[in-house]
Amino acid sequence: MDHFSAPALKKYLKRFENAFEGHKSSRSLFNDSYEVYNASWTPGFFDEFLKRRGYDLRMYLRAFSGDADPDVTARLKSDYRLSLSELLLENFTLPWTLWSHEHGSLTRNQAHGSPGNLLDLYAAVDIPECEIYGHETFDMMLKLATSAAHVTNKSLISNETFTWLGEHSFQESTMYSTTAPAIPRKMLHAPAGFFTPLYILVPATVSGLEGPVRLIPVKND
Repeated sequence: MDHFSAPALKKYLKRFENAFEGHKSSRSLFNDSYEVYNASWTPGFFDEFLKRRGYDLRMYLRAFSGDADPDVTARLKSDYRLSLSELLLENFTLPWTLWSHEHGSLTRNQAHGSPGNLLDLYAAVDIPECEIYGHETFDMMLKLATSAAHVTNKSLISNETFTWLGEHSFQESTMYSTTAPAIPRKMLHAPAGFFTPLYILVPATVSGLEGPVRLIPVKND
């Protein structure tokens, strides 16, 4: 799917409208981490660039490719990346959230990996969600989701926890690594269409229970 195109999103969401017709929508709709590798263009980008940046990028393609003073190339690339960032926010994240609300759902989004301003992208949804990679801790990445949530006064932040198979033997250390950035909800990772989780893991510092981690039931509305 083209995340920079409003018509592409409209066509994509139409499938969900047809699927949910006559049925209650899900409590929240989930968008996984942005892994659309090498996605760097969209139809009409030149016109969008001209409208947003005030000049025609087609007149500077040689410089954009690096055949120019490095400072000129850097400025062109900066404008190009800013334009993509704005298109992603305005043509995907914001309208997806609006569409979800119109259909009675919240949005849960993993913005990391996106070619855009991650704080803006996290802030545009209802539940910002970060992720744990392997056995390492990426505190700064985790704090991007939590920072956006705190600044915009969101009550829920979630985390894709134990993403990879080998992590299940490191559950306690993984839980604590996500507790530090103040992430109250940990989601056991699985494709959303496979099952609805019956429990979520909550650190004692958040739940008020004794011990490092407890399972609490999830209410499925």
